[in-house]
Amino acid sequence: MGTATQRGVLVADGEAWASSSDRCHTADRPYTYFVEIRVRKRRRGFTRVTSKYQATIPRAAAEAAGIQPGDELHIEAAGEGRLIVTREDDPVRALAALGERLGVHYPDGYLEALRAEWE
Repeated sequence: MGTATQRGVLVADGEAWASSSDRCHTADRPYTYFVEIRVRKRRRGFTRVTSKYQATIPRAAAEAAGIQPGDELHIEAAGEGRLIVTREDDPVRALAALGERLGVHYPDGYLEALRAEWE
């Protein structure tokens, strides 16, 4: 079975080829397919900006900042090569959290009774 090295040289059965076109099928090996694998070296905590100006936030950084999937983020430039990323707070979520901190809760059955009034 063939393997690929980091330099992109293809190896099969101890022989090396620069590309799959150097190796044709023979009677004893009717078809030999090769796949070139490129190894990307990434530094932990770094990301790359795509052509559409998209970037992935590293998981450790997002968790440390309390950013969850689905959060809306506000991005603003802070000079050459610097961005400030701020999570936009959901006003409904903030109000619900305030009610929990203050101990404000609806009594049991209140919402059901309120909904029944609308029927």
